[in-house]
Amino acid sequence: MNTPVIFTRKLIIDQLKKRVFTLPKCFEKDFQGLASQSQPKAFRYFATEDQSIKGLVLFDTTKNPPIYIMDYRNDIKNINQILLKDLSDQGKLDIGPNAAYRVVNQGGDGLPLLIVDVFGDFIQIETLSEAWDGYISSMSEFLLKELGKKGTYWKRAWKGISKHYMGQQFTYDDNGLSNLIIQENGIKYTIDLLDHQSTGFYLDHRETRKAVTDLFAKRESGSILNLFSHTSTFSMVPSTKGLKVSTYNVDHSKHNRDIAVKNFALNGIPHERFHRFIAKDVVLQLNQMKDTSNKFDVIILDPPHLVNSKEHGLLTTSNRYAELLRLALPFLNPGGFIFSFVDTAYVSLDSWYKQLNGVKGLPIGDSETIVTTEPSPTTMKKERRHKKELLSSNIKEAKFSPTTLGNQSIGKMNQFKVLEFFKQPVDFRQRPNDIAVNNQLSGLLLKHKIDFHQTKFFTKNPEKKK
Repeated sequence: MNTPVIFTRKLIIDQLKKRVFTLPKCFEKDFQGLASQSQPKAFRYFATEDQSIKGLVLFDTTKNPPIYIMDYRNDIKNINQILLKDLSDQGKLDIGPNAAYRVVNQGGDGLPLLIVDVFGDFIQIETLSEAWDGYISSMSEFLLKELGKKGTYWKRAWKGISKHYMGQQFTYDDNGLSNLIIQENGIKYTIDLLDHQSTGFYLDHRETRKAVTDLFAKRESGSILNLFSHTSTFSMVPSTKGLKVSTYNVDHSKHNRDIAVKNFALNGIPHERFHRFIAKDVVLQLNQMKDTSNKFDVIILDPPHLVNSKEHGLLTTSNRYAELLRLALPFLNPGGFIFSFVDTAYVSLDSWYKQLNGVKGLPIGDSETIVTTEPSPTTMKKERRHKKELLSSNIKEAKFSPTTLGNQSIGKMNQFKVLEFFKQPVDFRQRPNDIAVNNQLSGLLLKHKIDFHQTKFFTKNPEKKK
């Protein structure tokens, strides 16, 4: 990695002058000799012929785009130096001994295709390219020393493997659930770093969990319908504050349900009476609830990018989000609220907004607000890969609904207005001109036009009663 690649072609130099952080496949020939056919991933310093532009690049021919500029600094010595720069920025959030937070957010921290998260006493290193394999040992040693943690776990996202790597290990209880417990704002959560699909806790929802609680803070009681509820953290947080909230949580995973029940118990919340956990196909469950009188004051809709429904086939949020919302709307009380989330690593913001056509306050058509009009090549490739994986291995009888093609907007959304926009928290850093670092969480708080205090379950603050 010591000998730099010297660029002489005007086209690539013009791109570097713009301080871009990714380059498409048409620039691969400028890196000829950097990687071999047997090892198509590599790191290398680069420079222009006059030495006016220097930096470090990650080159991986299996990715699209294949070229990732790590940094334009002239004084980069090693990977740990970049890590050290990032660790010095951690004063922006709570990093107590049992906290969970992100240390490295890919290119946002100058380390593309690398994610480092802290969960209490343990560190998870997630690599999205094989190029990082040779650095895991040195990074683990460095991070354990600098952060004072007990052990590291390695998630090889590109290969679908999670394993313990260095130092101590966490244990499991008699029910096969992890004993690794972290805390966020005094609330306990179960974390499993060996579950490749999910740790059981989404770091990027830190602010939105608080927003759900704030919504209930001045109310005597209320109800939540939590769809694609994962481990039901949205439902648990307001209950820990002593608020009288009943919740109905639906997720396809029985494992997620078991973790949710354990988390409620860890926080001393009796769940038998006021909280239900349904391990079932969300679309199927909503259809079965059509003839009931169930209504909720708050609906939380946070689906994965691809939803496999036994009744509707595969639904993708890039063009079927509106359909999921349409199924949920009949269960909302007049004057209620909807927390609506989408993963913009797969769906452009304007595509999502168009599906919510009619909601007041959406910046549709505002060129200053919406930058991306089409999904990036990386986004489209991810979607094709996920569809292929689901069709070939995970779902034997998967089929696509006829309405999958083309965006489907939803009617009656003019009855809603946007109260708040949500983005990722401060530790999910980004940098300008870097399309490879996605703002993966985007969310909206939508309010039905009828006043909130007129709902059946929500009453005025008792302190104001005379």
